[in-house]
Amino acid sequence: MPAFVLGVRQYTEHVEAAGARDRLKEYAEKLWRKAVEEKASPEQLVKDCRDLQDEIYDHRRRSPLIFNWIYQRLKNSYEDRMNKGADMLIEEAMKSIGRTT
Repeated sequence: MPAFVLGVRQYTEHVEAAGARDRLKEYAEKLWRKAVEEKASPEQLVKDCRDLQDEIYDHRRRSPLIFNWIYQRLKNSYEDRMNKGADMLIEEAMKSIGRTT
């Protein structure tokens, strides 16, 4: 029974962490659009970026840990997706300032 309770608790914590991660992603995307479309002053963007970093730190601090073998198994695919996403954002930013890559 204790193992079952632990499993349910871990599942619940991971579901909550995933929801929080999705909200952080939406916040980051909104901030990116604001920056690319020049809807905010540089000072406001710096403040918003700092707030986002604080939220990311807090999320990571509160999120449940995962087993190292799970992390190692998923790491490469997540890094590939992150790099492709970063390349797309760089391309979008260059287009917004009138440069091509």
